[in-house]
Amino acid sequence: MKDKDKNIDNFIKQNLDIQEPSKDFSGNVMEQIYALDLKKDKALSSLMQKHVLEEPSINFTSRLMASIEQRSKITAYKPVISKKVWFLISSVVVFIFVYTFLKLDFTATEHVYLESLQGKLSNLFVFEYEYPSMDISPIFGLGIFALSSLLFLDYFIRNRKLA
Repeated sequence: MKDKDKNIDNFIKQNLDIQEPSKDFSGNVMEQIYALDLKKDKALSSLMQKHVLEEPSINFTSRLMASIEQRSKITAYKPVISKKVWFLISSVVVFIFVYTFLKLDFTATEHVYLESLQGKLSNLFVFEYEYPSMDISPIFGLGIFALSSLLFLDYFIRNRKLA
């Protein structure tokens, strides 16, 4: 069996003819590539000629820059709540705080300083007619004070960022 394989191998080797390309094979291939490139360039140039860009007008740049500047103008911040309204809100909050402080009952506490302060403040706000008495917790007054403090702090922080 090995002899048959050797005979077949020898037969293939003898009859194997290696083909060599012709001398101008590379030149022919390159000519075809150049022709294809030339054809593509012609097609591209004709396409570009069909869709030629028009020249912009003389003042195109100035008009474009003017529109950009107009859009980029910074608008001044206008608060939703004006200063007069803030003053009114703060005066109402202060009034509620003072009224709550004046109506506190200090009989259960032993704070002499607070009692004397309440006595001095109650003499300042003597009205001809009596308001109806309301039992208000001291926590309510402190809550109103804390809320107004947070509102003022928020207002001043926002104004600081704009300046």
